[in-house]
Amino acid sequence: MESYKHVFAKRLLARWLADPQQDLFPSFHNASGGGPFGGGVFFEYPICEDGNGKWHGHDAPWNEICPEQFGDSCSDHDNGAWNCEWKTHPPSYDRCLELGLTPLVIFDVLAHHEGIPYIAVEVEHRNRISKKKTARLESILQHTSIELFVIDADWVLSQVRRPKKLKTLWTWR
Repeated sequence: MESYKHVFAKRLLARWLADPQQDLFPSFHNASGGGPFGGGVFFEYPICEDGNGKWHGHDAPWNEICPEQFGDSCSDHDNGAWNCEWKTHPPSYDRCLELGLTPLVIFDVLAHHEGIPYIAVEVEHRNRISKKKTARLESILQHTSIELFVIDADWVLSQVRRPKKLKTLWTWR
């Protein structure tokens, strides 16, 4: 179960990242696309593997992937709407399992740019990211274009406005 602190820190970071004027992530500007905040910013973003070893969510955002690929129906697909189900929210852990997908990692916040997942943020609060999870993240990230930032929830929530610079615990790229 997530603490309120963790949830609110993720929401605030997502708002900062979705702002078209943001300059906190130097390699990422002019976010565009879906997501609950706009700007192509998503919460709880999974990268999954199917039964054939193929990855999903790492080279195209979930809002561009149709559930029909996994043998499920998409009610709006026939109306020309591409992926009604994941337009603003990627599949949950449980939904991935229902579709026969194994979540390899679920990022706290992820932004995509021009259809490519690009910036991922992990928020640390009570528990630091374990060495095991760090190794798993690194093994996944080396096969993607995603840049990872790890940020402390307390630092995020202590800000009175969007900071000029992020204080990261560590980054990967």
